[in-house]
Amino acid sequence: MNPLRGYERHLRLEVLIAVAAYAVASQGFELGFVLAAAIIVSGYVSTGPRGRFLPKVYAGLGLAGIVLWNVYDYVALPHLDRTMIVVSRLSIMIATLRLFERRSPREDAQLVSLSVVTVIAASLYSFELLFGAIVLGFAIETIHVLMLNRLHGGLRRARERRRGIEADRPVPPYEAPTGKRPRWQLRFVHLLATGLALVGASIVFLIFPRSSDVQAMAARLQTGYAAEVDLDRIGRIQESTREVFTVAWADPSGIPVEWPSPLLLRGAVLDTWDVRDRRWIRGRRDRYRRTVSTDGDLEAYSSLGAAELRRGYYTQTVTMRSLATRQVFARWAPVGISCDQPRVFVFNPETFELEDSASGRLDRFGIYSLRVQPNPVESTLRGVVGLAAPPVAETTFPVPEMRTEALRILEARRPDLIDPVDGGPNSEEAWRRRREIAETFTDYLRGTDFRYTLDLRRFTIRDDVDPILHFLREQRFGHCEFFASALCALCQSVGVESRVVTGFVAVEFDEGLREYIVRESNAHAWVEVRVGPYAWREYDPTSRELLEELQAGRRSWADRYRWLYDRFD
Repeated sequence: MNPLRGYERHLRLEVLIAVAAYAVASQGFELGFVLAAAIIVSGYVSTGPRGRFLPKVYAGLGLAGIVLWNVYDYVALPHLDRTMIVVSRLSIMIATLRLFERRSPREDAQLVSLSVVTVIAASLYSFELLFGAIVLGFAIETIHVLMLNRLHGGLRRARERRRGIEADRPVPPYEAPTGKRPRWQLRFVHLLATGLALVGASIVFLIFPRSSDVQAMAARLQTGYAAEVDLDRIGRIQESTREVFTVAWADPSGIPVEWPSPLLLRGAVLDTWDVRDRRWIRGRRDRYRRTVSTDGDLEAYSSLGAAELRRGYYTQTVTMRSLATRQVFARWAPVGISCDQPRVFVFNPETFELEDSASGRLDRFGIYSLRVQPNPVESTLRGVVGLAAPPVAETTFPVPEMRTEALRILEARRPDLIDPVDGGPNSEEAWRRRREIAETFTDYLRGTDFRYTLDLRRFTIRDDVDPILHFLREQRFGHCEFFASALCALCQSVGVESRVVTGFVAVEFDEGLREYIVRESNAHAWVEVRVGPYAWREYDPTSRELLEELQAGRRSWADRYRWLYDRFD
């Protein structure tokens, strides 16, 4: 049998696997399905002696259109994190188009190169087991296709030379060798080359260290969690149901339970709005930061300042699945921490942020546990915060028009909250007033005038208008970062201390495992408002009903069996 008989089929399979790699890495399955259908159609249209090929003029126009569309898409939403995924998409779209052209063996090799570029660029965006399996299959198929390409090119050159031979009698055309032996020899060389490539890759993996910058970028892109809220980044948020960690929430007796409300797991605390860069950032609060060490025993908790760690505290145990990060995600306010490895954590008592400092990030399969008091009393908070509690003071927001908008809302809903407060800023009446103001703004943002969506492609950015103000007055649709930003800005504009918090929300409770499953799509942002000298309270303008509805909409019948894949992953 002719070993080149399936050459065209293997070439299309190569491009098809590259499409699958791009779709899994970018979560762009709509484009993936379109490209896969086009690849299959090309096999029926342009294969065989009667195949019809795309004229060079139309192919050039198609190429120009693909390049211009990808450039426009990147310019519309320029960000370094998107660069390589755009390169991956551009490469695979060009490769698919070229399948409809008449190609030489050299151009077939360029087609393989485009597929390789696609997979390499996509590999920076995924740690998934499925993606790894696709890359392994792609590597094996690439070796096979390159060998077939060399044979095909050699056969074509031999035929051209044979035609140029001048002889007294006709020279028969050169044909590829057929039979079992050539196919067996090709398979043997393919297996040998694949084995050597895998051995070489394993040696490189063991000898050379991985770049921490690349790993950090991949982790940041996959989880959807960000340590900053940048409202200039708009587009469509790609959802992923990949499991990043699990959370066991146990009551004081040690029994895992489901909490009555979603668990808001804090990551970064942002209290300053940068007007120029249009993003929330951390204020300069490093004065009271201190280190806390763990000895590798999950039962041995290191105190964050509380006098007692065993009575009346809930336990939050986090098992990492696919996320490598330096951030510790915890309920407010943790008072003790333990880890399955000896670690040094950095704790900020002003914000209750926890980070790993020794290695720069927690292992993808590490475990840490925290003692948490869901409704901490003032004595506990005083012991943890100590001198780090800032003085009570009214805050301001750097956009003056925001105060006008906040007063308009209060005038329409609770005009009594605008009146001055007797007793000073630290009186009980003042704290009650701040809570009611935050509740009023939260109810306003949960109203029917606002719409929650992950697709912001129709959200317009105006250079002359603050994006938070633009969201409140005109657009009135967006995702959790816009809702949280609006709530925090409204509170700060009327003197209520508040801050934006980014992290994850746990709403999916597995009854069998008795723990929460936290996925990449559970990345979330909300607001904390200061309600006492030491205390802060969570306010989420995204309602619990909407969070549960969004979670249910992401689930499918396959998720019922996803735990098998997740554990193996």
